[in-house]
Amino acid sequence: MSEKSFVFVVAGIPGVFAFDKDKEMVASSVFPRDSSKILDRLDSIRDGEQIEELREVVQSLDTKNIVTDIHMEIEGYNVEIKDSVSASEYLEENMRKLSLESGFVEEDSQFNRILRDIQIIKTRKNVKSSVKKDKVVSQAVSALQDLRRISNELSERLREWYGLYYPELKVKGNEKYTELVAGLERREEFEEFKGSMGIDLDKRDIDAVKGFAERLDGIYKEREELKKYLEDVMKDVAPNINHIIGSEMGAQLISLAGSLKKLARMPSSKIQLLGAEKALFRHLKGGGKPPKYGIIYNHPYIQQTPEGKRGKAARKIASTLMMAARTDQYTGKFKGKKYKKKLQRDLEEIRNE
Repeated sequence: MSEKSFVFVVAGIPGVFAFDKDKEMVASSVFPRDSSKILDRLDSIRDGEQIEELREVVQSLDTKNIVTDIHMEIEGYNVEIKDSVSASEYLEENMRKLSLESGFVEEDSQFNRILRDIQIIKTRKNVKSSVKKDKVVSQAVSALQDLRRISNELSERLREWYGLYYPELKVKGNEKYTELVAGLERREEFEEFKGSMGIDLDKRDIDAVKGFAERLDGIYKEREELKKYLEDVMKDVAPNINHIIGSEMGAQLISLAGSLKKLARMPSSKIQLLGAEKALFRHLKGGGKPPKYGIIYNHPYIQQTPEGKRGKAARKIASTLMMAARTDQYTGKFKGKKYKKKLQRDLEEIRNE
């Protein structure tokens, strides 16, 4: 591409601009003086959409050679896309002057108002996104735990209730038991039925217990759907934590910490004790031994470790989770496989010591 024949095409708050190699403006197409519409247009450009203002600038050029940091493909033009171009920096540094020269605004006060409104909208979006991220994880895992508790309690009630009618029914697993009762109307329909010592119930009684089982079966199905949803949310919010310790326990840690940001700022020693606050408080009040771990005690990483070595294993897990939380919060890069592989290797060494 000849140095004399190219132009820079860039976009910013005022609109889309074209500059020659000396940073002289050769074309422009300004955005409406509406902060929301400006941000929508900039988002569209980042998504690769050829918006009207971009087409207007390109079509007004005297050259077919374009250097830009905008991802665009326009038939009939030679477009060189770079990660950054000096013209974007020039636009950013001289935005007020270029806004006046291009007719985007007529006076400084208009520019100040638009800039202020844009910053307010961006701040609101960032706050909303941050709150949603933390609150969704916290609420989803709490709802999942509530459903698990409720379904267990109702399952005990179903076994006692249906047990009056068919006490000989022995089925492992509350979900399977519930599914069978919900699907079959009378005890005689069970494949292994050979008579029963249970009391006889009329159809009205059987319909009542069967309806109860059907609703409980729905709760189990809802629990599984919520579990899948939580897994998807955690993969988006905290992929490294999710890969290392699983969606439910990872979400519990975020919920107990108060947010992913707070979890990322915690030392590993505090992460290790999340969920053991009551035991720690009792210890500080002089009423017991200090806890060695919180909810991570329930993870297979700990349960598969000999009892005398679980404290050391918990410290190693907490240290890995600290790194994962900081990676999720501050970089967004996925290093979960690397972290998990090292953790598993370290835990194996601890178990074999």
